[in-house]
Amino acid sequence: MRKPSRRPDAAVSAASGEASLDRGQGVFGQYQKFFELSFDLLCIAGFDGYFKLLSPSWEKTLGFSQEELLSEPFVDFVHPDDREATAAETGKLVEGTITISFDNRYRTKNGEYRWLVWSAVPDPDRNLILAVARDITERKVFEARLRAAKESAEAANRAKSEFLARMSHELRTPLNSVIGFSEVLLSGKGGDLTQVQHDYLRRVRSNGEHLLGLINQVLDLAKVEARKVEVQTELVDLADLVRAVAAQFEGQIRNGEVELAEQIAPQLDPIEVDRRKLSQILFNLVGNAVKFTPKGRITIRVGADETDPHRASFVEVEDTGIGIPDEALATIFERFEQVDAFGSGKIEGTGLGLAISRSLAELLGYRLTVKSDTGIGSKFRIELLPGLDLASSGDSAMRRVAAGKPAREPSPDRDFSDRLVLVVDDDADARMLLTHALHELGCQVLTATSGEQGLRLAREHEPDLITLDLMMPEPDGWELLARFKAEPRLRHIPVVVVSNAAREKADSAIGAAGVLDKPVALEELHRAVIEGFLGSRRRVLIVDDSADDREFMSACMKQLGAVVETTASGHEALSRLASFAPDVVLVDLVMPGMNGAEFISKLREIPACGDLPVILVTAKDLGADELAVLSRATSAVIQKGPELSDELGDLCRRLWSSGAGGKAASAASR
Repeated sequence: MRKPSRRPDAAVSAASGEASLDRGQGVFGQYQKFFELSFDLLCIAGFDGYFKLLSPSWEKTLGFSQEELLSEPFVDFVHPDDREATAAETGKLVEGTITISFDNRYRTKNGEYRWLVWSAVPDPDRNLILAVARDITERKVFEARLRAAKESAEAANRAKSEFLARMSHELRTPLNSVIGFSEVLLSGKGGDLTQVQHDYLRRVRSNGEHLLGLINQVLDLAKVEARKVEVQTELVDLADLVRAVAAQFEGQIRNGEVELAEQIAPQLDPIEVDRRKLSQILFNLVGNAVKFTPKGRITIRVGADETDPHRASFVEVEDTGIGIPDEALATIFERFEQVDAFGSGKIEGTGLGLAISRSLAELLGYRLTVKSDTGIGSKFRIELLPGLDLASSGDSAMRRVAAGKPAREPSPDRDFSDRLVLVVDDDADARMLLTHALHELGCQVLTATSGEQGLRLAREHEPDLITLDLMMPEPDGWELLARFKAEPRLRHIPVVVVSNAAREKADSAIGAAGVLDKPVALEELHRAVIEGFLGSRRRVLIVDDSADDREFMSACMKQLGAVVETTASGHEALSRLASFAPDVVLVDLVMPGMNGAEFISKLREIPACGDLPVILVTAKDLGADELAVLSRATSAVIQKGPELSDELGDLCRRLWSSGAGGKAASAASR
């Protein structure tokens, strides 16, 4: 809309077709009384860009007299930054569009600006605009303060998260040494100890583990609050999980005065759940029961659904302890809320265990409740609600569905004296502890104090396995892992991450054969290393929406001695890469949701999978042009048919014998 020229009077010429400006007559006279009654800013403006009639509120709000406001184009009073938008909105009104809510800033007599929100309608017959404005300056100021407060809170939260991440590393590093060297001495490898020395060491280790648990609780709470907790589900046998949790408390039961029992319904089917998080919930609940039960019985109970005896319905932790007072029940799941143990006035712990437990239960789609009677005991119940939908539970929490692998027990009888392990860690104590643990397995060990040295030694010696810390100076562990997986000569070496950051960053260690928290127990490290050695067999990921085809190709690959994972969709396969690093991928072309070509494109975006061999297996009769395009994006294209087993076997053998370097077998087979 063209800006009107300035004029000294507000008269509208008859030639313009607008109503008379005699404010005692005509259209303006009709509105005069109404204008004088309104607290809002009422006005009539012309299509020519000038006010025609203003309510008295304008003078009170802006400080200009009516004559001053009527003598200049109204856009001259608008903030320079808002003039273009104001002109555009006026243009819409001239064309007949009604303004519902439009904000701009108007200059006051003293040079300040007031925010106005407008509603307006055009009167095309008279070339006029009838409008009402309301002063919303205070609201805008309040909104600005809210935004500033929100940004300040977010900045403080980021600073808190960064502080916790930094401090967790700083606190865990010395604790790793305290706990680790205590274990070495207690295992008898450090020489003969007197009974008193042995008892002292046990106390050092126990208190170190307790302190580490407190640190982990604070970090867990920070992650839950930030909605940065990831769910990784697998099929879990609840009986095994409950027994594993109970076993951790065998040494804590007070002088045999407390019995820890398990009651598990028979023949329950496994449930799909995040094993680690459900274990953490149960560990917290049983730990509380032990704390508040000086003598009596603690029972972990798993009950079946009344309508289906094979489906678990709930898990309970019931004790015969001191109970929880009624006034405390309402806040027992709040952060930092603690109950006096045994009425001694001594309060232990952080008061975070139950808050974290309820948050994790809700994240899993479950409900955690409590019933308690003072002097009789307490019962905490986890209701395993059916129809768990991880896509919608837990708001914006991150999720990944990962395949569960049965843990293999370490085989101490195996001879690993011919196996070379490279330990990459910038902490001297950590390198010493890992070297000691690996020597116990009989392995030869090389150590690197930095990522660059680790990469150089890996290239020179091509070890059988690498242990890798994540929290190192540049390059850090994540970058180093990606570089290992990007080099054809190194990508097949299993990498076990051993890091303080394992709890928070397990999902980002794509391609690792295992992820372990520091301080790592010797048995846990031994198991991960042995699994890494055993898992050095070729690993194959099969992506096909046909269950029959998945089963057939899986059988073919297993005949070659490969470790096989199968998925029914491209989305599931991409998620599976967090826990399974394949040497080759077999993918169907025609699948719902994400077809094979789209999956390959997404796969190539992952740095560690840039040159991963992919074999496209399809029943579609491909044209020459389509075959040429797909062949360039894959290692091979194979037609499903009676010769598929032989073709897959021959092709995989050629890929693996050539080092599996991306295009090693790029010829397409029809």
